[in-house]
Order: sequence, then C-alpha cells, then structure tokens
Amino acid sequence: MKQSFASIIVGSLTAILFSGFQLSGQDIRIDLGADQIAANQQFTITITIQNDRLESYNGFPEIQGFAKRGTSSSSSTNFVNGRISSSQSITQNYLPLKEGAYTVRPFDITVNGEKVSSPGKRIVVGPPVQRQQRR
Repeated sequence: MKQSFASIIVGSLTAILFSGFQLSGQDIRIDLGADQIAANQQFTITITIQNDRLESYNGFPEIQGFAKRGTSSSSSTNFVNGRISSSQSITQNYLPLKEGAYTVRPFDITVNGEKVSSPGKRIVVGPPVQRQQRR
C-alpha cells in the first residue's frame, strides 16, 4: 500500500511539474537580408524553425548577380515562465558579384516536409565600405 501511494504522489508531482513545460507548435519562417548592402558585404537568407528540429530543407535559391558563399547555423533553447521554447536556424550567405540593383524572385523552400514561401525582394548593392582598422 505504501508503495502504490508513493507512486501516485511521484506521478502526480511529475505531471504537475511537467505540465508547464510544453512546447508550442512548430513555426517556420524565411528571413531575407537587408535591402541595401555594400559590394563587400553579404546578403543572407535565413530559415528559422521554432519549437522543432530542422531535419530537412530543399536548398536555397540562386540569385542572379550573387554567388553562394557557405552556410551557418545556430540554435537556442529558452525556459521562460515554465515554458520551453527552442529555435534552430540555417543561413545561406550570398556575395554580390558587382554593384547594381537585383531582384530575389519569390521562392518556396520545403522545410521538414512543409512548403514555406518568400515573396522575394529588391536588393541594391552599393560601393564597398571601408572597414575600420584596429589599433
């Protein structure tokens, strides 16, 4: 009898403790970089998924006038008011080939089997910016 009472208490406490630690639903978004960049700066496209793992995606678009220059990724987990939220991102970097105005055409990326759309945008590439020298 003592053992079953103890298991009821432990089970109840576990349910109470973890009832507040639920993940919210999956949210996927595509973020496009700045509207204006310098010729020596990179334009980025980032896929971010909230509260799920980024398991698969079908590739970033080609942008006329830009060369792909590698990807980077990041992830974070936060505990706020008893809730867990997580986010995972992958960013594609693009280097402009020359100054001018370019258009990122609307595109779709399939992330974890879900199609996500981006409306595209116009990017203006200006002259290179001088970098500050460290002393």
